[in-house]
Amino acid sequence: MKTYLPLLFIFCILLSSSLYAESITYEKYNSFTPEKKQKLIKKYVKRSGQYHKIKIGTYTVYSDVNPANAIEKGIIMDEYFRKFSSLFNGKFRIGKSPDLFILKNNDSYEIAIATFFNQPREKENSIGTFASFGSKKALFANNEGKKEDVMATLYHEGTHQLLDAYIKRDIPTWFDEGSAENFETWEMTRSLKNNLANSLYRSQRGLWIPDIYPNKGFVKFSKLIHMSQKSFYQPSQSNNCYRSAWASIHYFLYTKSSRNIYNKLINCYKSGKKQSSLLSTKAIENIEKKINLHIESIIIPHHRYVVPAIEAMKKKNYKIALLSIKKMKQLHPLSQTANFYMAWISILMGDLKANHLKTIIQLQSKKYQHPEINFAIAQCYYLTKGNNWKSKAKSFATKAIKANWKHKEAKNILKELK
Repeated sequence: MKTYLPLLFIFCILLSSSLYAESITYEKYNSFTPEKKQKLIKKYVKRSGQYHKIKIGTYTVYSDVNPANAIEKGIIMDEYFRKFSSLFNGKFRIGKSPDLFILKNNDSYEIAIATFFNQPREKENSIGTFASFGSKKALFANNEGKKEDVMATLYHEGTHQLLDAYIKRDIPTWFDEGSAENFETWEMTRSLKNNLANSLYRSQRGLWIPDIYPNKGFVKFSKLIHMSQKSFYQPSQSNNCYRSAWASIHYFLYTKSSRNIYNKLINCYKSGKKQSSLLSTKAIENIEKKINLHIESIIIPHHRYVVPAIEAMKKKNYKIALLSIKKMKQLHPLSQTANFYMAWISILMGDLKANHLKTIIQLQSKKYQHPEINFAIAQCYYLTKGNNWKSKAKSFATKAIKANWKHKEAKNILKELK
């Protein structure tokens, strides 16, 4: 037995390492010259029947689009997998490499789905879908749409695919759709932490929460988690179900402690247990209160006051921006977001008092989540020009770029301070 164990161990290592091919980060790929990208295509793109087959990173990609386009999307989705899976406690094991089809137009998209499942061709009116029939499952994308729409759909449907592969059981619709709605706004230029902070700023579902909460169509958590798939998708209420599910999952993903609940729900579903085994009636009531507070103190103020302020800031109408935030501060005196924007906008208006910058730095030290907090600090150091301002502005601009490697304004600060 001792003789064969090392060989068996080596064999297992080789087997596990062969499940997924080499991963390349999207940032690294983006830095490649056209010649290097072409070499990558020659290395990884193979012909498989009517499709190009690409095995790079986590996914097996089948495509009839330009190989450069297909390999880029494969790399982006591989990075999405790595960032998405890092949210989960323990190992995120999904077994077989997931299949991803990237098709050139709607006809090709329809044919691919029908052929893959060996089913009669049906009319498809979507940019993408995660489809399954028996044990056969795959993610399909119609590349005819706008790039940003195709990628948002891939993140949304890809979330369904990865949750299905990990949990391997039926997933409550509210959880499945609420998760997909939150993750569809991600950008692979951003870090995991920055994407979590940025989701509130990019979500379309959140825009509707002020209109439907609390009793104009909003589905409270205690009702939402018990909804059947049929009830959730009922045309007369499906939009509000999606919005309500988005809000609940946004709460679960917002902080480290609430993400623990999200992970517990994942493990509950994965083990085949009922939600009631994890969440008692009292626990559901407590979570519902926290979700409601999150909506009232974070989501609704954001859309009523922060969004107009951001639009005004883009036009450099700082007085209008500050007025909107002051209204928010009056109604929500404990809001960290209001404090952040009041300090930042004040400095942009030329009020260079040190206490404004100090306010933002203190918020950062308290783990306040904002996708632009590092850039705001860098910009404020650059404008106030206090002690060691150059090195501090460089430091925070570098952090902003680490959080979003395409951050143009942060790169401009570094360029000007060379």
